[in-house]
Amino acid sequence: MPKYHYQCEDCEHSYEAWHSLMAEMPHCPKCKSGMIKKVPAFFVVKKANVEYVEEKKVGELTKETIEKNKKSLKQLKDESRKDL
Repeated sequence: MPKYHYQCEDCEHSYEAWHSLMAEMPHCPKCKSGMIKKVPAFFVVKKANVEYVEEKKVGELTKETIEKNKKSLKQLKDESRKDL
C-alpha cells in the first residue's frame, strides 16, 4: 500500500496516510475538513528488508541521476577521442 502525504487547506495541518490507490483521500485528522491536497513525498527505498528514506524528493533524485549520467557520458566521449 502506498504512503501519501497531505496538507489541509483549511488548517494547514500536514499528515501522512497509507491507503490503496482506489481509496478516497482521507479527511484532515485535526479539523476533519475534506479540503486537502497531496504534497510531494520523499523517495523510499527498501533493500534487504530494511527501509531507507532518502531525504530528497523524487524530482531532485531524477535531476541528480541525469547529472551523473552526463558526467559519465562526457568521460566516455573524452576517452574515445584519445583513442583516435
